Amino acid sequence: MWAKPLIAIILFYFFALLQNSFFAHFIFLGGSLNPVFILFFLLVFFEDKRNYFYIILYAVTAGFFLDVFSYLNLGTSIILLAALAVFTKKIQSSLKEERDSYPLTHFSSLFLVCFAAYKLFVSLLSFFPFFSPVYLAFGWNFLAEIIYSLFFANITFYIYKKYLKPKDNSRQIRFI
Repeated sequence: MWAKPLIAIILFYFFALLQNSFFAHFIFLGGSLNPVFILFFLLVFFEDKRNYFYIILYAVTAGFFLDVFSYLNLGTSIILLAALAVFTKKIQSSLKEERDSYPLTHFSSLFLVCFAAYKLFVSLLSFFPFFSPVYLAFGWNFLAEIIYSLFFANITFYIYKKYLKPKDNSRQIRFI
């Protein structure tokens, strides 16, 4: 019972270190990879809809590490990620159940919406005293960051689905 939260905390810490030390050197058109958010969204997406303890634990842990390794006030990312996790689970519960309960289209579209919302709210909260609509314009950096993160999120989706959720793998595309 305690192995799953402990492994999640260790993974979030490891990914936060990777994000700030290793992936900081791999900038794609001004956008950087956010593996902590990718791991958070992946775990929330595959978590059972009724298991809110783990969902809130993921939000608190990922938000804590995002806040500690950034310029944000402590608690900003925790609140944003908790709201995004609840939003994701509510949307997932309203989607039609198919043979495959976790299709890639649901994952990718929800990831895009949640990642864009997270970036928008972080920029709003970070620069609230110096609010400038010019800064909030979604330019090339934002688009590059979305493409970069979505690419790696889809790769981790396939890895997670193939090796950690093999029972739901009935309708996925198989690459040779």
